[in-house]
Order: sequence, then C-alpha cells, then structure tokens
Amino acid sequence: MKKILLIALVLVLPLVANAQVKMNFRNTEWGYSIEQVKKSENKISAFDEKEDMLLFQDKLGTSDVAVLYDFKENKLTNGSYIFLDDISVGNEGLSLFYKFKSLLFDKYGVPDQERTEWKDNVFEKDSDFWGLAVRLGHLSLSASWIDKDQDTVIIILLSGGNRESRLLMSYASISATEEKNKINESSLIDKL
Repeated sequence: MKKILLIALVLVLPLVANAQVKMNFRNTEWGYSIEQVKKSENKISAFDEKEDMLLFQDKLGTSDVAVLYDFKENKLTNGSYIFLDDISVGNEGLSLFYKFKSLLFDKYGVPDQERTEWKDNVFEKDSDFWGLAVRLGHLSLSASWIDKDQDTVIIILLSGGNRESRLLMSYASISATEEKNKINESSLIDKL
C-alpha cells in the first residue's frame, strides 16, 4: 500500500508543480484586491490611485501605455492599456492597431467579433486616408475575443475624433460584467 502511494505521489507531484495559474490581465487574476495588484506590479513605483481605480505608465513592447485597473468593492474586474504614443500622423494608428490585433490573434485565435464602422464613408475606397478618417471620427475599428476558460473578454479598439486617434485594449471579467448587468437591470425594473 505504501509503495502504491509513493508511486502515485511521484507521478502526481510533477504535474502539480508544473501546473500554471492562468493570469487574466498582466500578472493578475480577477478578484485581486488593490494591494494584490500592487504587489503583482512590483517593478512599478508610482501609482495614481483613486477609489476603485489604479493607474500607472508602462511600456508594452515599444509603445508607451497607461495601464488602468478597475475594481468593484476592492475586487479586480477589468484592466486596460491606453496607448499614449502619438498615432495622429498618417496611418500610424492603423499600423499599431493591426500589430496588436495580430498579436492577440496569435494568443487567442480568430476574433469572435470584428467591426469596421464608417460614420462617413468619404475615404472608404482609399485606404491611404483611413488614418485621417479615424482622426476625423469617420472610421473606427475593433475586434474582440471571448476566453471562457479565463472568464475574460478582450477588446481592441481604434477610434478618433477632433483630429486625434485613440487606441485601447481592454480585458474584462465576464462574470463581473454579467453581475453588473443584472444589478443594473434590477435597479431599472425597480424604477418602472
């Protein structure tokens, strides 16, 4: 009996030791407290902390980004990268969007949803002017993935207006979003 137990331990322990916890956003898991997130970001020394929000600057590859963590009742519910690079020249915003969309494709596969939305199609037939179309607010691009195993929805969005482009990548807890929607629906029903 002891021999069987010993063999089972020898076989199972390496599997347990090699099992990796899947992180949801950066080095965090949904439900982490603000203090746990700060500890996971041990290389960051300056945080801008507000109620239910943690913000700091970092690099994502060669891009400057603001990293934003959102909390509900001190539990992490979503995280975002807000790109700070100047993408308001030529098609820089489009290039950055397609670069990170490709990286997300490599990690998560084919997007569950993709959108190319034209509010004014004056530049639609000439892709050389799509960057300008984004800056004018005529065009926005997005893609999203749903990773049910990680309880995460990932969205990349390129939009603009007022001659500026904005690129955002957001990771959100599916269960926290569903819970928030139920609460909002319940309070709406109460008002009817």
